[in-house]
Amino acid sequence: MTYSVEHLYVNTSDFTDIVAVVGHAGVVRAEYSASGELPIRHPGRLNVFVQALYYTQTGVEPPGPHPLAKHSPPAKHQLSMSTRILSPDGNLFTADQVTLADLERFRDLRGTSQGTWRYETSGVSTPLIVSEGLLVTEGAATVRIAVEETVTSRSAGLLVSSSGGTATTHLYSFDLFRVGQFIAEVRLFGGAISPTARLWLIDPDGAVVASASHGFLAFPVTLRTLDKSRDVNGHVRAWRLEFATTNPTLGESISATVITTTRIPLSMLQQRIDDLLGPNGNKLSIYGENKDGNALCRLKILDEFSAETIDMQSLIDKVLAKNPQDPGVDISNIQKNIVYSIAHHRQDLGHDLTLDVGAIRLTILRVRIGPSQHLQPSIPAITVDVAVHGEIGVDLEGFTLVSLSLKNEFLTLEVGVDVDSTGSIVLRSWITDDPIDIDVRWEAAVALGILTSGLITLGIEGLTAYIQSEVNDKIVNGFRDIVENAILSAPKIMAMLLGGDFTLKSVRIENNAIVIDYVAPVEPDPKANSDYIGVIGRSVMRLGPDIWQLTPPSLGGSWS
Repeated sequence: MTYSVEHLYVNTSDFTDIVAVVGHAGVVRAEYSASGELPIRHPGRLNVFVQALYYTQTGVEPPGPHPLAKHSPPAKHQLSMSTRILSPDGNLFTADQVTLADLERFRDLRGTSQGTWRYETSGVSTPLIVSEGLLVTEGAATVRIAVEETVTSRSAGLLVSSSGGTATTHLYSFDLFRVGQFIAEVRLFGGAISPTARLWLIDPDGAVVASASHGFLAFPVTLRTLDKSRDVNGHVRAWRLEFATTNPTLGESISATVITTTRIPLSMLQQRIDDLLGPNGNKLSIYGENKDGNALCRLKILDEFSAETIDMQSLIDKVLAKNPQDPGVDISNIQKNIVYSIAHHRQDLGHDLTLDVGAIRLTILRVRIGPSQHLQPSIPAITVDVAVHGEIGVDLEGFTLVSLSLKNEFLTLEVGVDVDSTGSIVLRSWITDDPIDIDVRWEAAVALGILTSGLITLGIEGLTAYIQSEVNDKIVNGFRDIVENAILSAPKIMAMLLGGDFTLKSVRIENNAIVIDYVAPVEPDPKANSDYIGVIGRSVMRLGPDIWQLTPPSLGGSWS
């Protein structure tokens, strides 16, 4: 199994970066430029997307008395952009793949990356004459740069895979050099285990070590078992699997592999989570702030260990890349006491409404790991409970027209981990139904006479629906997105626990432990080099091909 991991370095698609319109004396140009660092640390395909838009509209009269004119709808134009990727030595990088060799060029003897990759992009339109009824307006610019890394599973292929045949008995030989549970299955055409197929597993000495009178056979393979798989010279000694069917026309198929199981106590994982977040999440400060035209959800990590762990495990990398950060904030090196943006919404909601999040802060963050309660059938899950103090305000001329708050000040999200048919992790989630109260102070606004004609046209029901869509739903989905992005680091964390990337068969909870079944890899099988001569502390002189003179000719006893 292979899967792809996207390492996202730049992404302005979720916040507005503006194309500028500049000029004088009736002639303007639309232009856009951006540059920055790329913390590239992984090999893979380099994906670069840059788009910068501006708009023109004809038939617009210059200021002053003029007759009414019919003008055309705005026309969208795209700047021709030039984008450069620069490697840490300052040279232009033109390949569409970043290879390990590319990365090794900029690593020291300890394997630490040196220098910084960078990007530069710019574009400018032709001169546009605005004195003849042409209006030029700015548009949005999007820069998205990522490396898509392909991760290959270390799991070995099937030992046996056959659709059977016309004979009643079949014999398959293979090299059994894996540790785990040997599993052989005979399945009918519809996928069910054959109730009549018979199986025998025969070791290299010719002894039957396991048998089954139906289509499923299991046999434990230990490191000691592997001694039978090699002779004294390290040569392969084959095992055999015999399959007998009562009816060759049943369309039975047979497969065999080795499955390894790892158990991780829930208590150990819960302790790691508690150490990371602190009691009720007191190692994190999460609050709202309005800044530079955006309503922001802010994160400050108050503990150095927590910051280093979040950074090492890339728990919020994608979330940070999708949100505008303060100038000088380096999201490639997450640190203690630095303020990060983990969600945002434009402050201007339209209809003369503004979004104010400055009064809210998270007071409790509890994360529990265990069997899912709301997702059924039950699967391993992380449950996140948050308590929030304060309200989000939607203001009109300084008056809070709409306020939003959590019902009972609590919100619960449950995200479960499952495995699909390809052996990849998939997420399933549940969240508290309708968790946010929306309070519209319509009558008070009417009494104050501050409602605009647009709001009056919307009406209280239309305004409520608008706030539901524009604010409420985005808060809920944003919360879900932050948690799911953190949990999507599970393959990387699991690879660290298992010692590599493997094809998963199942993830479940048994006896207060997460149980992970995965397809076993082939065990290391080093071969002796017939030309090897041990030197170890002796002088050596080469006399010819594979002819060496060692002084002294032999080593003394190390125990003497």
